[in-house]
Amino acid sequence: FVPFAAILLSSLMNQRIAAFAAIFLSIIFPLALAIESIPFLVINIVTAMVVILSTPTIRRRKEVFVVFGKAWLASLLVILAFNLYETTAFSLSFVSDLISTLIFMVLTAVLVVGLLPILESLFRIMTDITLMEFMDPSNELLRRMTIEAPGTYQHSMVVGNLSEAAATSIGANGLFCRVATLYHDVGKLANPQYFTENQLGGVNMHQLLTSTESAQVIVAHVSEGVALARKIGLPEQFIDIIKEHHGTQLVYYFYRKQLKLFQGDTSKIDEKDFRYSGPKPRSKEATIIMLADSLEAASRSLDIFNEKSVLELIETLICQKTADGQFNDSLLTFEELGIVKKTLVKTLLAASHPRIKYPPHHPGEEG
Repeated sequence: FVPFAAILLSSLMNQRIAAFAAIFLSIIFPLALAIESIPFLVINIVTAMVVILSTPTIRRRKEVFVVFGKAWLASLLVILAFNLYETTAFSLSFVSDLISTLIFMVLTAVLVVGLLPILESLFRIMTDITLMEFMDPSNELLRRMTIEAPGTYQHSMVVGNLSEAAATSIGANGLFCRVATLYHDVGKLANPQYFTENQLGGVNMHQLLTSTESAQVIVAHVSEGVALARKIGLPEQFIDIIKEHHGTQLVYYFYRKQLKLFQGDTSKIDEKDFRYSGPKPRSKEATIIMLADSLEAASRSLDIFNEKSVLELIETLICQKTADGQFNDSLLTFEELGIVKKTLVKTLLAASHPRIKYPPHHPGEEG
């Protein structure tokens, strides 16, 4: 039972809680069951620690069996040590202990694989196993994006890499950021041709609309994304990212265009028509995704792409969002924000590194 509790707590909560619970249960059970305490204590603590230390590496449900295989090998060494101490090694009781422990580990692994999805759903917790399943490119929604909105899909991949690196640098959930960003713009599937990354040099559909109508089409991708996500059963954590990745920001390009039309008279414009409905990002991960999303999109318009220009760009974006109150509800500290900024710049530059220009090759030049 102790390794079973350890892997569930480590997967659903964190390793510290799992370790505390494992030690506590290993001490309490021998007292409650009136059994020999020292062997029970050592075997359960050792196997639980092996399970806890191995849990972060689990990415597929079948890997749960590998983890419990490691735990069984660890228990084998402990059982062997106690039997050597008691000079009963390789006796019938030793063999029976090994077989019963193996059966127990297999049954525990089966129980964990069966219960984990139920507990995740019940407590709205996403483990790395579930996140990896949503990252599968054969997922129906991701396949639709590659076909119907290829530019948006590529944008989401880059934002995922940026946000994962930034989140990992401050101890936030990098894998969650990477996977959630794959779905953050799914609402663009409703009207992919209205977003520049999908136009591929074709007709700009916004030429047919007023500035207000264009802003509404852009803003609507959030509500349409939420509706689509609920329809196909995406986790609420992903839906929160869809809602929050733009916060309550202004669709500035079309707002300025409308302002110019009215010769700068703000009294004739309802700013709400040009703002996303929000809410503002509340978690560290949502804040990081907002920054990565804005940086990736804005960096494509840079005339000069180098460390200085990218750093100036992200500092401008951070100042604008701070002044607009987009970080008011965020859990991100100023220190973490500084680390995130540096990591985003470094990662974006690495992803967009220049390549040498190869000279033209003509057949027969080899000599």
